[in-house]
Amino acid sequence: MIPTEDIIPIVKNTIAASIKCNTHRGYIGWSSCDNICMDMHDCLDMCAETLEMRGYMVALEAATYILVSGVKLASHADSSSGMLTDVIMCTYELIDKCTKEIDKKDKQMRDQALALIIKEAKKSVFDGWTDWRYELLKSGICLCDEKSAKKFEKVLDTLLEISREDYFPEYTKKEDLIVRYLLHRHLYGKKNTQKELYQNISINELRIIAINDAMEEKNYDEAEKLCLEKANAEN
Repeated sequence: MIPTEDIIPIVKNTIAASIKCNTHRGYIGWSSCDNICMDMHDCLDMCAETLEMRGYMVALEAATYILVSGVKLASHADSSSGMLTDVIMCTYELIDKCTKEIDKKDKQMRDQALALIIKEAKKSVFDGWTDWRYELLKSGICLCDEKSAKKFEKVLDTLLEISREDYFPEYTKKEDLIVRYLLHRHLYGKKNTQKELYQNISINELRIIAINDAMEEKNYDEAEKLCLEKANAEN
C-alpha cells in the first residue's frame, strides 16, 4: 500500500512521464493518447485506494489534478477513441465520492475542499470546456453552507460575466442556471426552490429533476404533463 503522503507526487510524476513518452514531434496520436489514459486510470485506482484509507483531501487533490491533466490533453491530443472522455467521467465520479465523504467532516475540511474545487474550476484550461468546468463546480455544492455559498455564487457571477465575450454565451448561461438551482436546492430544499425550478423548466436537466420530483410525490399527472410538453415542443 502506497503511503498517503506519496500519492500526489506519484500521480504528478506518472502523468508527466506518460505524456513525455507518448509525445512524438510535439504530437499525441490516438494510440499514444490511449496509453496516457491507461496510466491515468492507474492513478485513479491509487486515488480510490487513498479514499478508502480515509485520505480524503489527498484523494480529492490528486483526482482534481488528474481531471485538469485530462482536460489539457483533450485540447491538443487525438482523443477520438473515446478513452479520454471515459477517464474524465471516471474522475468526476471519484471527485463526487470524495466530496460526499468530506461533507460528513468538520467545517474546516469542507471549506478547504470547496476552496480547492473553486481554484481548479477557475483555471484557464477549462476555457472552451464549459460543461466540464461546471461539472466540477457541481461536485462542490454538497460542501456549501449559507456562508460559503455566497463565495461560490460570486465565482459563478465572475464566470458568467467573462462568458459574455464567448461565441455562445447562452451555453454558459444555461450551465450557470443549473448550478445555481442545485446550490439553492441544497441549501433550502426542493419545496422552497420549486418556483426557481419551474422558471427554468425549458432546460432539459431541470425538467428531468421536476419529472423525478413529481414521480416521487406520485403526482403522475404533473410528470406526464412535463413529458408531453417536451415531446410536443420537439415535434
